[in-house]
Amino acid sequence: MNFGGPIETGVFVQQVSVSMSYPGIIRGMHSHKKQWDFWYLLQGSVWVQIYYVGPDPVDEYHYEFFLNGNNGYMLTIPPGWAHGYKVLNNNPCMMLYGVSEIYNGSNPDEVKHGETMDGLITW
Repeated sequence: MNFGGPIETGVFVQQVSVSMSYPGIIRGMHSHKKQWDFWYLLQGSVWVQIYYVGPDPVDEYHYEFFLNGNNGYMLTIPPGWAHGYKVLNNNPCMMLYGVSEIYNGSNPDEVKHGETMDGLITW
């Protein structure tokens, strides 16, 4: 699977944030209807899982990735893909992430699916 980065997708990053998470923490599964996410790990290691919840049929519904602060990979997550990650090892992780939509606290583009998506994934 290769969704491409911001340049390849033609999607513009509208907001950039940095997140710090600690060992064993799971940032639970959620999806967006319009928003694209672009993740780049600055420090630490994470196990990422994404699962398709969109309306159109796809060949593969579930993917797993391992990102760390040394491999230099950016993960692009399009709308319709539930996504989350678990911090690995004994060190915190720091993630730089860009999104295609500016956050609207009164009407967030976010659907929460729970950590295991009712048993569809395991950590």
